[in-house]
Amino acid sequence: MRRLLLIVMLLTGSFMTRASHIVGGEFEIIHLQDFTYQINLILYFDVNNGSPGAFDNEIVASVFRKSDDRKVRDYFLPFRTTSRVDYFQPECSTGEVVTDKIIYNDVVVLSPEIYNDPEGYYIVWQRCCRNYTITNIYSDNPNIGTHAGQTFYLEFPPVVDENDEPFVNSSPQLFPPLNDYACPNRPYWVDFAGVDVDDDSLVYSLVDPLSTQFNSALPPDGNLSAPYPPVQWKPSFGLNNIVNGFPDLQISTDGFLTVTPQSQGLFVFAVKVEEYRDSVKIGEVRRDFQMLVVDKCPVADPPQILGRKIDGSTFFDEDMYVEFNQGINDEERCVVVEVSDPDASKMVDNFEEDVFIKAIPIGFKDNVFEVLPNDVTATLVNGSTVEFEICFPECPYVEEGPFQVGIVAFDDACALPLTDTLRITVNTQPPPNTDPYFVNSDINVIRLEEKGGFYSTDIIGRDSDNDSLYVNFFPDGFVLEDYGMSLERLSDERGEIITRFNWNYDCIETSFDGQTQFEILAVLDDYDFCLFAHPDTLTLNLEIILPDNTFPEISTDAFGTPDEKFYRFEREIYETIGFPTFSSDLDNDPIIVGGEGANFDFAEFGVSFPTVEGNGNPGLSNPFEWELNCDLFDLAEQDSFRLYLYVEDIDYCNITSKDTLTLDVIVIDPGNNEPETTFSSGNGFLSVTDNVGSITVGDPMVLNILAQDQDPNNVSIELLKVEGENDNQNFSFQDVTSFRTATSQLIWTPDCSSLVQGQPSSEYTFYFRISDDYCTENADYEVSFTLEINDIEPEPIQFNPPNFFSPNGDDKNPFFALEWEDENGQVFTTGLPLDNCAGTFIEVVIINRWGKEVYRSDKRDFRWYGNGEPSGVYFYYVRYTNREFKGTITMLY
Repeated sequence: MRRLLLIVMLLTGSFMTRASHIVGGEFEIIHLQDFTYQINLILYFDVNNGSPGAFDNEIVASVFRKSDDRKVRDYFLPFRTTSRVDYFQPECSTGEVVTDKIIYNDVVVLSPEIYNDPEGYYIVWQRCCRNYTITNIYSDNPNIGTHAGQTFYLEFPPVVDENDEPFVNSSPQLFPPLNDYACPNRPYWVDFAGVDVDDDSLVYSLVDPLSTQFNSALPPDGNLSAPYPPVQWKPSFGLNNIVNGFPDLQISTDGFLTVTPQSQGLFVFAVKVEEYRDSVKIGEVRRDFQMLVVDKCPVADPPQILGRKIDGSTFFDEDMYVEFNQGINDEERCVVVEVSDPDASKMVDNFEEDVFIKAIPIGFKDNVFEVLPNDVTATLVNGSTVEFEICFPECPYVEEGPFQVGIVAFDDACALPLTDTLRITVNTQPPPNTDPYFVNSDINVIRLEEKGGFYSTDIIGRDSDNDSLYVNFFPDGFVLEDYGMSLERLSDERGEIITRFNWNYDCIETSFDGQTQFEILAVLDDYDFCLFAHPDTLTLNLEIILPDNTFPEISTDAFGTPDEKFYRFEREIYETIGFPTFSSDLDNDPIIVGGEGANFDFAEFGVSFPTVEGNGNPGLSNPFEWELNCDLFDLAEQDSFRLYLYVEDIDYCNITSKDTLTLDVIVIDPGNNEPETTFSSGNGFLSVTDNVGSITVGDPMVLNILAQDQDPNNVSIELLKVEGENDNQNFSFQDVTSFRTATSQLIWTPDCSSLVQGQPSSEYTFYFRISDDYCTENADYEVSFTLEINDIEPEPIQFNPPNFFSPNGDDKNPFFALEWEDENGQVFTTGLPLDNCAGTFIEVVIINRWGKEVYRSDKRDFRWYGNGEPSGVYFYYVRYTNREFKGTITMLY
């Protein structure tokens, strides 16, 4: 008797410090709205072997770009929920396997500016290690053997398509794992098929489980990019012999997984689910599992299912054939199946056996549950049997020839039900039906363009059975309305449908720019009783012939002969590219002259080529100019520029014809010339030679700093620091930036605090930064100016004061003085030492011969007129901070 092979997998595993109790899991990326998605990591945890709290409170998932394996970003997914995974049959539980489902997730925005690579992306999380007692792979404690980590992996497409339109997709969502155990020599199965909310096609296959490149709990430097190493299979195990079963583990492309294991153990395997849309792969998700095989299944016999015709007595145990003609009653399209189970005959405490049935299509895909009765379950006691009536619809599931439906009986054996299958071959004769047809044959239309041109034709579909009809029209690569076409339903009755096709091909109202030939496929079908597809087709081939038009022309004679259309040349930074262009159209159509960059924006890079409009005859002149200013370019990023200068005409039919000049400009860096710096005196007090200057204490200093750049750059001068005896000086300086030539002044009047005490001179060094803003590598250097500050030079002591004066009113020698200026501005001196930082004039004191002070002054240019003192000899004292002079003066009237 044919038996349906079954299998289930059991999840056990690991997750402690090195996640040594991870059972398996997978990623999901679910679209919410716009570019907002939810990322889920679903992880299955071995409750029996894992310590409480052994899982992470947060995981870090990493997204990589498939085209170059570069990381895009990390996403932190916090722990959200945990729930117990239910048994397929809870009463079969022996406590061998207890699994929790742990979910980490977060809502994120996948920006189209980032996630737009056509090759897509992959998201991973890596963890070590797997259970140390796995039978079919090496999974040792990494401290003493070969480790086996796990890489959770999902591929997903860009969030926009090649036209930058949103590409909405959610990854496949897999079924919850069945938390049961398998037994040696007992068939096991699981329907692994998941769901895809976008109705994409899913294809399933077994693959090598993925390990990790490291043996620590988490990757030391974060999740690593592909490729990822597979686990290492133990001898005799591999992808073609995963559990050493007979038959071994296998999965159908639509997700049905089967195995009959031969020995006990803990076995790891992985399933890959590939996601296809319009026959193009757009995604992939992997799930790892661990299946526990233990000899814990009770001895049990499978149920038996037999079938007979509704009015027959002969039973069939594997295959039966029935044929249903048209015109019979619904009750006559039925068969009876009888289910029994040897286990129900065991007379032990009124032993009961629960059974149920289900229907499956064989060799086709359809929902065949409708053939079953409302109640498909029963309880067998003491060898009893149960009958179910299976009734087939009037229309066959397959139009051509018979079809097969499997009626499967299940019992309640542990850990999964045992089964028996009855294959029923059904040959149902559908109601007669004639195919619909178009009255018209293919329509071929060619029209010369003429103002107000219009074409119309009626497309008629009929059906001899007077069935209702429907007709659809499929334009090949265009939209009807864009080219003046429309459809009008004139009649829609049973047996006939009439559609009028209208075409306004007036090119003044409808633009045929880019397309003048069109194909439309019309498909007609009827709503027959069984809704079988027997369409008739009709093709409309349409063409419009437009008036002749000469193309416009754009040219320049700046680079060669005017008929050339492509120029390539090199220019240096700061050069100007300028040349005239001339555009014309012999038809005197209106023309538009303009330009654009293939890989850059004209306005952003300072290109001047304005858009102009006018008549094509005599034509338009339009000058081109491009100043290659340094600040516009980053030559390390881009140094090649393609420019299109074009002319377009707009002819009678609004058809755009275009002529283009193509220029490839290579911008060259000629290198940067450093600005030159010079120092000069801004007044007569400062003496400057090259980068050295000198000045005397007390004199105002004006130092001119000039930086000149032979390139058209901005130049900057900045005072960095001053080194000298006393840095806390009252300097005046303004940092400056100016185009090509920058000037500034250092202004300072040094005083005695500027000198080293007791020294006649001191040096100060001023450090300046000179820089420019050249676009590739700007100049930036330091220059210094050394200033020597000198004390006032003391004259040799030749003090020769007067010894006589006569204040008698005759204006001859009327006063006593050591420095004075006469009425003509002539300065007289007696050699009185000049003030400097070493010594300064304090005062002069005059006393008479009796020691009485008669005059005192703190001014160097004092004048003593005697002040009414009597004639005689007087003594004077001249005091400096560092010395003293004294002598006598005689006053006579």
